[in-house]
Amino acid sequence: MRVVTDHGWLLIPGGLQKAVLDIAVVEGDGKRTRCARIKAGAPTSYDCAPWSWNADVRVAFATGAMSFYMGYDYAHGGISPQECITPVIDVAPMGATRTVSITKAEWTGLRLKVEVARGADLRVDAGVRRLRGAGGGAGRCGPGSGDAHPDGGRVSVAAVNMFATTC
Repeated sequence: MRVVTDHGWLLIPGGLQKAVLDIAVVEGDGKRTRCARIKAGAPTSYDCAPWSWNADVRVAFATGAMSFYMGYDYAHGGISPQECITPVIDVAPMGATRTVSITKAEWTGLRLKVEVARGADLRVDAGVRRLRGAGGGAGRCGPGSGDAHPDGGRVSVAAVNMFATTC
């Protein structure tokens, strides 16, 4: 299996450092957080590249983890490893494969009981993730890994309070 992600972005809690760009060299509506459309013939010290759809349009890029605007913790665009590198991960089984399936999943209070066909000797990894807007950002917050279960492929997972601010 091949996993390909989108390119990344920059997140700097407390804000990205401001890259000073003289507004006189920027086209009227051409300034963004990490790039700016530069007027024809205008000088700038920032790296520039032509726009792929129109070679007469020059685009300047904020360097490093900087922004042309103050107060941005998050920015998309520009030239940084996070924006220019697209991760690709190839995943393959390390041994023999087999098909397993969940035959039953039942909630009892805050406990999820799951029965798995043809998986009694396999390890179970379950987690609970907070929803955005439900007590904070996304993040692994629940039970970790279980052990192989010899009792017919059954395992139960206790859910944590997903609305707590810390885990």
